[in-house]
Order: sequence, then C-alpha cells, then structure tokens
Amino acid sequence: MDHIRAGSGALILTLACATQVAAQSVIPGPGTSTAIQGELQSAVQTPPQQTTAALVEFICPPGNLLSSDLQTRCNEIAIGILGSRGQGGDLGGALAGLQGMAPEENSVIQTIEVDGAGSRDEEVRQRLERRRKKDQDTGAVTMTLNGRPLPPGEVPGAEHGGGASADYPYSGRWGVFLNGNFGFGDKDDSARETGFRTDSYGVTGGADYQLTDQSIVGLALGYTRQDTDLNADSGFLETDSVSVTAYASYFPSARSYVNAILSYGHNDHDQKRTIAYTIASPFTPTGTAVINQSALSDTTSRDLGGSLEGGYDFVRGNWTLTPYGRLNVADSSIDGYTEHMSDPGGPGSGLALQIEDQSFMSITTAFGGRLTTVYSGKRFDLFPQVGVEYVHEFDNDNEDTRGRLVDDTSGSIFLLPTDSPDRNYGNVTAALTADFRNGWSGHVLYQGLVGYEDLNLNLFEIGARLQF
Repeated sequence: MDHIRAGSGALILTLACATQVAAQSVIPGPGTSTAIQGELQSAVQTPPQQTTAALVEFICPPGNLLSSDLQTRCNEIAIGILGSRGQGGDLGGALAGLQGMAPEENSVIQTIEVDGAGSRDEEVRQRLERRRKKDQDTGAVTMTLNGRPLPPGEVPGAEHGGGASADYPYSGRWGVFLNGNFGFGDKDDSARETGFRTDSYGVTGGADYQLTDQSIVGLALGYTRQDTDLNADSGFLETDSVSVTAYASYFPSARSYVNAILSYGHNDHDQKRTIAYTIASPFTPTGTAVINQSALSDTTSRDLGGSLEGGYDFVRGNWTLTPYGRLNVADSSIDGYTEHMSDPGGPGSGLALQIEDQSFMSITTAFGGRLTTVYSGKRFDLFPQVGVEYVHEFDNDNEDTRGRLVDDTSGSIFLLPTDSPDRNYGNVTAALTADFRNGWSGHVLYQGLVGYEDLNLNLFEIGARLQF
C-alpha cells in the first residue's frame, strides 16, 4: 500500500515496498500445479495483472472448489488470453478482468492513515512554537547570565515596544486553543497503484499548562473526515478519524527548546472498489459478459506515533532563525476485511476479496529551519513565519498486501506488490500569527509536501487560542 505517506513532517507519507516477483506472488494450496501455469502471466502488462494472472492459473483449472461465478470469470480470462494467440480470444477483455480483480486500490487506506497522523502532529508542533514565542515575549521563560536570572526587561530580543510583560497583561500559565483545517491532494497513477484525489476537513482543540518557567505540558483532541475519489471512477474511500495527543516542551534557555509528542489515532474506513469490464464469453447467450460490480467493505485502523524535536533561536534585530532536528516514529495497523458485492446474483459476484491484517512502521528524521519576524502595533503583534525541512525515511519496508478470493476454498493467497517509498523529500510551511494584548491570539497556516514522486498534499489551518 501507499502507506502515509511522507516522513515526519507537516505531512507524513510512507509507501510500502515490494521485493517479490509476480511469479512468486501466489501461495497455492495443495495440488494446484496446472497445465496453464505461467501461460497467463506471459501476456500481462502491469504488476497487479501479473499477480491476479498467477492466481487464476492456480485456481481456474477443474478440481478447485470455486463458486460457479468465480469459475466462469476465471475461465473467460483464461480463454481470452490463450485464445488470442490464435484467431480468437479477447486479450483486451482478459487483461481488463485481471486488472479489475486486483485490489491495488487497497493502498489508499495506508496513505490516508499516515497523512492524517502527520498533519495532526504538525498542528501540535505549531501550537508549541506559538506558545513558546509568546512566553518569550511575556518573560515567562527566563535567561541567566553568570548564574543570575535576568528580569524580563533584560532578556535580549524580548522587547516589543516598551516592556514585554506590559504588552501582554492577560498572559498566564494556562492556554486553550481550537483549530480548524482543510486539506487537499492527489496522487498520479502508477504501474502498481491507482491514483486518487482527496479532500479533508477537521477540527482540533486542546489545553496546555506551564508547569515551570521552563516547561509546558498539554493535551489535544481531534476529529478529521477525509473523502478520497480514485482515478477513472474506480472507487472511493471515506475515513473518519479521532485522535488524542499528549505533548510537552522544555526550554533549557530562552532561545532553545525540546519538544516531545505522543499521539494515538483511531480510524474508520468505508470503501468501494469498482470492478467493471467487458469480455468475450462462450458462457453467455450474447457471447459477451458485462461485469459491473462494486466491492464494498469497511475496516478500522490504528496509529501510534511519537516525535522528539530540538532547536535553537538565532536572533538578529526583529528576525529569528530557528534550525531544528526531529526524530519521528510511527507504528500503524489495519484490520483485515471482507468485501461484499453490490449485486450478489449478477456477473462478477464471485470476485469479492478477503484482505488480511496489515501493519507497518515508519522511522524518519527531519532537519530544517523556520524564519520569523515581528511587526508591532498598538493592539497586537504580527508574526509572519516561513519554514522548510528535509525528511529521510529509514524504515517502512513492510510486507506486500496479502489476500484471497472469498469464493476460492483452495487455500491460494496472493501477495500484491505496491510502490516503493520515496526515501528523501521535503515539507514547507508558511504561517501568520497575531498576538493581541488581551491574551487572545489567532493564526493561519499552510503546509505542503514537496519533492515526493507522483504525490501532492496541501493543508490549510486557521485557529485561535487564549492564554490566561
């Protein structure tokens, strides 16, 4: 699967990697050596077709226990390919049938899941950054000189027009926030996976507390809805996600920080996989079989992630450059599921699949920087910020998707290969924050994935917070 897709940054994506050749992509049951073994695979054009061709070679010949519809569909594909080498056959219809049987759409679940986890963690990172900057302005974080704590008025870079503490008289140890977000993206088709277009919207709220002058802890809850349409009308995926995130920040000095984030997400997925093709058939009165089915399923997934980030501010006048490094670890699992057909008595009703449980792990590092400046006014301060980071993926070498045809009791399992992951890519951010004198703040934020092959992801966020 396309597993989430992109590393440990604003948007995270992890893609599964397959190493087996298609001829090894079926684990047959007993007594499945057949006369057509290898014959169908020699005519295919894509890896998913090769996987399902190998499966048909094992289960199609008489002797396996198949439903009548599945047996008919397999026979049509075998006749279509083998017959095309002479005067008859229907190679185009047979290849369309093999492609329709393959569940390459399954990869979208992993992509959506990891994307959601990455966006969720980035929201919290931005929250900690804004809280830290405001605490610097109010003198909540102290700096020492030769072991002596400096008063707020003596902290370099803390003044914004006449004494930082006076600027924010309502600032305090508690903070609450509420963010709304909207995202969109798309992925191009590849030889192994179906592309898609996706839109998402969600809300995240939370509260944090300043334990000491140098530490903050907080908790956030979030909900996200993501709607994904697969290319060429080949299906859709609807995902509802809820999450809880705990976070903490420690400030060794007024210009340095260490952030830790731990998050858990639960996701409900409803999906439709379209199987539509036409093939010449000696088993129908018209000589043509028209397959038009929707394979419907639902499943759940969970993701547990953590990150540790450290950075340092270099201040020059009203400008602050903050280089940072981050380690991100994500562990995700997707429950197995069984499809059911939209037309249980129609042609193609025997093509439903059963997909096994899946799990994967991603370990990434990110190195980047944020550039911030400040424009002071009588009622509020504006903080424009831009950021860029480089991400490297170390792990994410998960197994191929394992599954079987529900109506095949021969014990044959297929292993569907998926796209290899991009190991190196980037994220960009742009934000504008307004801090008002009465303790309220507001912000807008953009996040984008860059340098990832065939994938484009964007997220916009607007939020407000109150410190008291």
